Amino acid sequence: MRIEGPGRVSGLIVERTRLDENGKLTGTGEYERMDVQMVLRSVGYQSVPLPGVPFDEKTYTVPNEMGRVTGQDGAPLPREYVVGWLKRGPTGVIGTNKSDAADTVRSLLADCAPGQSPDGNGIAQAARDQLAGVLAARGVLPVSYTDWLRVEQAEMDLATSLGRGATVKLPSREAIDAACRPLRQ
Repeated sequence: MRIEGPGRVSGLIVERTRLDENGKLTGTGEYERMDVQMVLRSVGYQSVPLPGVPFDEKTYTVPNEMGRVTGQDGAPLPREYVVGWLKRGPTGVIGTNKSDAADTVRSLLADCAPGQSPDGNGIAQAARDQLAGVLAARGVLPVSYTDWLRVEQAEMDLATSLGRGATVKLPSREAIDAACRPLRQ
């Protein structure tokens, strides 16, 4: 890909791709130019392996059971978890990622306090308390669901003030913390 334009974007040149004999994308040498006024960078949809972590080269995912990373024998590896596209492949929307992450967190918390009876969310109170203790010892102040709702409201307010859509993401960690702060005092 190449972006064209003197001083501002005026064109984008892209290369057509194809799947090779190994099922991987490769360039064909065929290029197309498109007239554009803006280019937005996207991270992409194909996960890549992480050193020392099992990886399935066909699905581009980390093998797992309910978010617990599994080894070649199919058994969960201790203290290794995965979420998102690296867990399930490039499918779903933001809501899918939220429920997917919640499933992995439930597995993590169940592993923290095995044999404890779960609450209405499927998470044992002992596991919640243990995780809260670890986070507090590390100086980490978690974002609660109520905090998240305040961030969501701040993003809606920002969008309204800018006249742009339903929400606009807050620009920094500091802005997110500021949106949460009233609940933390």
